[in-house]
Amino acid sequence: MGSGPGEIPLKAMIPHIGAGHQSSSHIPFIRSSLNFQIESLKALSVEMEKFEGVSEDEKKELRLKLLDKYAPHNTHLRVEDLEKFVDEQLSYLTESSRAFVRKFSSPYMNLAVPIVLLSSALSDALINSLVATGLIMSGRGELFAVFDRMEIHQKWRLGPKLFSDTINLKTENPLFAQLRDLVELRNAYTHSKIDIVSSDQTAKIKGTSHRRIDMGDKGRNTLIDFGTLPDSLFDLVVESFDDYSARLHLESCSFRFSV
Repeated sequence: MGSGPGEIPLKAMIPHIGAGHQSSSHIPFIRSSLNFQIESLKALSVEMEKFEGVSEDEKKELRLKLLDKYAPHNTHLRVEDLEKFVDEQLSYLTESSRAFVRKFSSPYMNLAVPIVLLSSALSDALINSLVATGLIMSGRGELFAVFDRMEIHQKWRLGPKLFSDTINLKTENPLFAQLRDLVELRNAYTHSKIDIVSSDQTAKIKGTSHRRIDMGDKGRNTLIDFGTLPDSLFDLVVESFDDYSARLHLESCSFRFSV
C-alpha cells in the first residue's frame, strides 16, 4: 500500500487511551461486554450439562406452589379433584425435557440476545475503524461516505477494497457465512414484527422469521462462535495484506491493546 496524499504517520494514527488522550472508540467496551456475556454462557452451559431432571424435593415444592396458585380460583372443586388436577399439571411440568426448558429458557435467552447484538455491534465497529484508517492512509477518505451506507456483510466484503487494489481477501471463508447468520438474527431482534391476521382473514402482516437458536450443544456453540467472530474477521482482513507495515498500521484499529 503506497503513500497517498492523505497518509498519516504511525504515531499519529495509533489510538491512545489515558495520559491525556481520550479515544472516541467504544470498541474496547463493546468487546469487554461481549466477553462477559460469553463467559456467563459458558458457566450456564456447565449447569445445563449437569441437569438430571427435577428432584423429589423440587417436585414437592412445586406441587405446593401449584395448589396455592389454583385453590383460590377453584373453590367449587372438591379437594381430591383439585389435587388430581394439580398432580396432572405437575407431571406435565416436571417431564424431563419440559423441566429443562422451564429451568433454562429465560437465563439462556437473557444471554443469547445480548451476545447476538453485541457481536453485531463489534463487527460493525471493527470494520468501520479498519476501513476509516485504511482510507485515510491511502488518501481516499472521501469514500467513507459510500462505505458507511453499506450493510455489515457488504462492509466486510467490499470495504477493504476501497483503499487497497491488491488485497487478496478470501470471501469464501466460512466466517462470512457465519456473519450472514449473525446479521439475520440481529435484524430479527432489532426489527422484530409479529404475525397478525384480521378476524375476517382479509388482511395479513407477515412477522419476523429467523432460525431459532436452540438450547443444545449446537446452539450454544453457535453463540460462542459469534463471540469470536468479529475479531476473527478482523484478523482475516488484516492478514490479507502482503505489506507488513500496512498490517501493523491496521492492527492498531482493533483496540485489543486497550484496557
